[in-house]
Amino acid sequence: MGELKQRVIVLAGAALLGVVGRDRFYRMAQDKPNVLGRLAAAFCSGHAGRLGQNYHIYAENKNVDRMSAIARRYYGDDSLHGYGDAEFTRTDGKALVDQQRGLVIPLVAAAVERDGPKLVLEIGTGNGDVVAHLAARYPVVRFVGCDLSVKNAAAKHRLPNLSFVASYALDLLREGRIAPDAVFASSTFCVFTPGELQGYLDAMRDVRRLIVSDPVTFGNVHTRDPRPRSRHMDLYMWWHNYFGYLTAAGFRIEHYETRRFGYSWNRGARVVIVDGYRG
Repeated sequence: MGELKQRVIVLAGAALLGVVGRDRFYRMAQDKPNVLGRLAAAFCSGHAGRLGQNYHIYAENKNVDRMSAIARRYYGDDSLHGYGDAEFTRTDGKALVDQQRGLVIPLVAAAVERDGPKLVLEIGTGNGDVVAHLAARYPVVRFVGCDLSVKNAAAKHRLPNLSFVASYALDLLREGRIAPDAVFASSTFCVFTPGELQGYLDAMRDVRRLIVSDPVTFGNVHTRDPRPRSRHMDLYMWWHNYFGYLTAAGFRIEHYETRRFGYSWNRGARVVIVDGYRG
């Protein structure tokens, strides 16, 4: 009977996958909205190649409240999966402000001029290019770049108002070793598990400004949904409903958009950009 049930799940799941497509199928498997969602979950739990691999990663990490093992595997050394390299080469010849990691720059610059923060923290600073660009522009403001490794960033950038800290940023914030007025990140919060993201928001109770820019994949769409909820996208990456999370944490959303951003290696890519203020 068990083998027959598995065959039925495989056949029915494959048919559903063919009808609704990969992205919607995977979202259904996580949300389990009805019997079809439960079928998708059963199919992903034992089949479907990459979908099955992703579903196992989702199941293993959906309740983890710190950095996941798979994220640490990708970001736990000096290379930091590309961004930590001394030179970041996946630029398509664009200036920093026109790269995906530079999309936060105008929002952070406007916030610095408007809010007058004393300390601005970048979480996931990589090779430090973005925070160094801002530090050079605003020499009277103190900037800190934090990452698991800052070897390349510290060697590349030397400014009197800029420092780099090699640490897990959540511990720094929870223990009060750093107290920023503003926090920003690019392609970093998408690495956080749902529990880890909530942990960061809880640890940032005194942060007035939070600016996030993240890639969006697997057909997920950002809306002004008031629910703080998350879905796993791929490998170490998560989709978070930032409008819901930040609003629940007391931030007023001042900028919220999903922008199409065509990389040479992914022409149909999208990026969500969020700016929240808590006065």
